[in-house]
Amino acid sequence: MKLKNERNEEILDWTVSEAPFAASEAVEIVEAAEPFETAARPLRPTLKFKPHISPTAALTLIGVSLAVLLGVAGYTAWQNFTLRQTLIPLVQAEDEARLSGDTNKLGEFIDEEVSDWQFDQMFSSQTYPAALAWPVSEVGTVQTVKRLGSDLVQVDVARPYANQPSYGTPQQEAAYSFIQPQFYRWQNETWKRTRPPETYFGERQRLAGGRIEWVFPAVDGDLIDTVRPNVERILNEACGWWACPAEFGLTVTFITRTAISSWYTNPPHPAESLVLSFYQNDGGVVYSANTLILPSPHSVGLPANAKAQQLFERNLTLRILANTLHRLNIMRGARRNVFWMALAARLATRFEFENARYRVLTAPEPVFTPEELWNLRVYRNPGQFSPELRDAQILLNRLLLRLPPEAEQQLFATLPAAQNQVDWLVKALNISREEAEAHWQAVLTPVQVMPLTGMPDKYALYCLNTTGLSLWDGTSNPPYAALPDNVASGVPMSWSPDGQRLLMRMGYFSEQVGVVDFAARRVLWLPYLNGWPHAEWLTNTHLAYTLPSLLESSYMMPGAGQLMVLDTAHPNQAPVEIAEVNYFTTAPDSAQLAVVGQPPGTFEDYVGVLSAEDYEIRWLTSGYTPVWLAEGRQIIYTVSQPQLQLNLLEVQTGLTRTLISPETLAPLLPSPMPLVQSLNLLTVEGDDVYFAAYTSPTLTRNRAPDTLIGRMNLSSGEAQRLYYAKESWVNFYGFFEDQRYLLITAQSYTDNQSSFLIVEAATGRIARTLEGYIHWYGANFPNAHHPLLMDIQGRLFSLREPFGDLEPYTSAVATQGCGEMVLNPALNGP
Repeated sequence: MKLKNERNEEILDWTVSEAPFAASEAVEIVEAAEPFETAARPLRPTLKFKPHISPTAALTLIGVSLAVLLGVAGYTAWQNFTLRQTLIPLVQAEDEARLSGDTNKLGEFIDEEVSDWQFDQMFSSQTYPAALAWPVSEVGTVQTVKRLGSDLVQVDVARPYANQPSYGTPQQEAAYSFIQPQFYRWQNETWKRTRPPETYFGERQRLAGGRIEWVFPAVDGDLIDTVRPNVERILNEACGWWACPAEFGLTVTFITRTAISSWYTNPPHPAESLVLSFYQNDGGVVYSANTLILPSPHSVGLPANAKAQQLFERNLTLRILANTLHRLNIMRGARRNVFWMALAARLATRFEFENARYRVLTAPEPVFTPEELWNLRVYRNPGQFSPELRDAQILLNRLLLRLPPEAEQQLFATLPAAQNQVDWLVKALNISREEAEAHWQAVLTPVQVMPLTGMPDKYALYCLNTTGLSLWDGTSNPPYAALPDNVASGVPMSWSPDGQRLLMRMGYFSEQVGVVDFAARRVLWLPYLNGWPHAEWLTNTHLAYTLPSLLESSYMMPGAGQLMVLDTAHPNQAPVEIAEVNYFTTAPDSAQLAVVGQPPGTFEDYVGVLSAEDYEIRWLTSGYTPVWLAEGRQIIYTVSQPQLQLNLLEVQTGLTRTLISPETLAPLLPSPMPLVQSLNLLTVEGDDVYFAAYTSPTLTRNRAPDTLIGRMNLSSGEAQRLYYAKESWVNFYGFFEDQRYLLITAQSYTDNQSSFLIVEAATGRIARTLEGYIHWYGANFPNAHHPLLMDIQGRLFSLREPFGDLEPYTSAVATQGCGEMVLNPALNGP
């Protein structure tokens, strides 16, 4: 029997057995059409008779009644205990399936009446109940179990969350706890996860609070009442700085649908405005003309501790401020100006929850001029305009260092009426046009950045929200910052051969690339790169990198690229520029480079050879992703037409032959042969070519490919399957010293389990499995042919032999919260 309550009343806790009522015990609850009639009040007192009961009989009756009541209470307690013990392992199994990404297993726990869309929403929402909170890989803890009917129960589940993700870094410590109400219906002799009943959320409430109108379901009332006074106060303060019109207001609506409320991108950079970060990156939130639509906390997770309560209030405040910026930036005279956005965000740093470093950032060097930034218009979500916002921030910070404190508010107030960037300073500062132009010229003067140390160290790391770009000696000492606070600290990429210079990128904050020269105590900023560059050190000081040219468009569409060669020892010398090159790789003797580009008059990629002496290119054949063989006389490259395959190119003659094609792969793959999505060369060891083929056995979206790792002998032409994994992401790390064993990781789509695998190269046999180590950035083959592995506590271990013991490389946890480790090759690895 299903019992429906169409009215928005509180649902009573009923005392029933674990299973629904049996058919013979079915009870239909109905409401009387009219109230029962009651007897009229008597006109005169009625006689009352007092029956005689002996004391013994009375005591007996009381005892029997108490026994019955205690028995019922005990039975009810036992039933509740049994129900709780039944649901706890069910919730744990459900969470284990969710954490492993096994959607097929998750489907076994779901009510038949739940649609696919509701299924996705249900489990996506419990992954991220709040922005700036990332799930910890632990199953939830059942807090309470409450019966809502004969076949429906509510289970409140608490889950831990950290203040930063653990991608490629040790598991982060849980800082927040959120409780998600989950509902289960008795179906097919078991409990199945189902949608919340409509009566759970209650009637929609509407409450006016100054500039904000709050709309929320009744169940959220207590939480909204707790946080709204402070949120309204902060908005009023912000509107004072941002000059909101008197009539400005917005509606904040909490919807009862189980909606996703996640932070889809990487965490904000420590020097980035949180208001702008929310404006650009906040997922699952609808910013409309005057309404901010958010999911009900009772659908995605309620704060369960003080830190979670503070985070909820902080996120709500940031979303309201971001929505306000969105509204104000298209009103009146702001004209979607990027300086207006950057200056408004700078004003918001007066709030304690903002990043204070936003006000002090003065490097890297801006790419755009003040005039280019002034003429830019942000017409929609400015996620595409991060470099421009970064440059506007840096120029404003440099400018305001030269001006008195009151100039900040004057600049903001006068911007809407200004005609250009010079007129803006004239009006705001009451100065001449010549003086205004001098200010802009001064802020374009390069800022000299001095590394905090003149000595490189054994490792370079990126430590999120702590020291940024960091150095580490590999001992129990913690990593230490490499750059001062006024620099948007970067992520390490590669060391020069002598270990004195480090190539870095700015990471999440921008795509700017620079070289930290420890020997000269300076930072060199490379020209703007639209995306992470491919860069290689040609010598200790000469760096080669590709630079896409940018079309004249605010969307910065990449055009034909060029290869740049910069002498970092003489940064005042202009770099060598080689046109029409998008990719390159250096030959073993460094005398020539294999390049990929589009020769004049062509519209497809070609592979060519460039001389490192005169920088002349000899184009050879169509293709891409070239890899040199050890002697430097042959190149293996990829072609996609008429079919995907790997070819061998003789550099001297230009002759080519097919190495690996679909015909080669067919005997190595299951039948019928799946579609080959990509074919990658992994490495060449002697006469053997190791490759990976990624195939698609299904058109299901977001599933991992099947992965084949194979080997081909160049002399015999024979191909062999070494390893095959269904629906798995596979990473290849390298060979051990004798080249008999290779190290890979395989992360399964179905159970999300990832392990290091040591595979015998001759047979493809999995010789050893290593669990509990981080695979994204943990594995590294330094100078010798043995890897470093990092465990989830952040400790490093060296594995010198395929079957040897893992030797501790650090005596204590030293890299907590750090990732992207790059070993300095000149300082002798472990």
